[in-house]
Amino acid sequence: MNYSPLDSILRNMGKVLVAFSGGVDSAFLLWRSLQVLGRESVTAVMVDHSLLPPGELEDGIKWASGIGAPILTVRLDPLSLPEVSGNDPSRCYQCKRLLFSRLREMARERGIPWVLDGTNAGDSPEARPGMKALAEMDIRSPLREAGLTKEMVREALREEGLSVWNKASSTCLATRFPVGTRIGRDDVLRAARGEAILKERGLVGIRLRVHGDVVRIEVPPEKIKLLVEDDIRAGIVSDLKGLGYRFITLDMEGYRSGSMDG
Repeated sequence: MNYSPLDSILRNMGKVLVAFSGGVDSAFLLWRSLQVLGRESVTAVMVDHSLLPPGELEDGIKWASGIGAPILTVRLDPLSLPEVSGNDPSRCYQCKRLLFSRLREMARERGIPWVLDGTNAGDSPEARPGMKALAEMDIRSPLREAGLTKEMVREALREEGLSVWNKASSTCLATRFPVGTRIGRDDVLRAARGEAILKERGLVGIRLRVHGDVVRIEVPPEKIKLLVEDDIRAGIVSDLKGLGYRFITLDMEGYRSGSMDG
């Protein structure tokens, strides 16, 4: 893969703070920043927040440390914002404002001129309202600027032998609830535990959508037939009811991003 456009962007920045989520895009951005600028000029920050899926923080710190990245963590609570706890359509924008305001402060305190995030060239501003907040705050997205898509990033990570190349996409836990539904920390933790139960059964690329005491399981279409096998079905129903959900349903359309946005 030709890294020249991305490398040129990074080299012109000189010193950067990378907002590292633990996901594929920010992992590649962090790795390449280290290759181009060196350890002394790159700081990674992982935000420990109330909508982060369990285990993501620990896994992210371990991975970043494994490639030699200096990594810091900061604790923030997006659910303290009424737009986020109310699951308002503007929640992503407000959450990004909160998180990146703190990252900009951290960068200024350390004399770092640029804060970077992992938005790629395939990310649409219409689908990701938080991109507006990034633009307003002058947060740079080098992957997007260099024209690198998610598929290109995964392929580059695979070629470099970096373990996260095939990591499943992970999204903010607020997306498990319908827009306009008030959510609290307990609601979020319960949904996260429900997804963990499904993953423990070998299901990947899944989402647990919560509608009060009803949960709707989304899996890739090719996995739907697996969930209706009696032993698997009965076990999932039992486990999810054990979390307090009353009705357990399977979405016959399968997993699709943004199914709770409308």
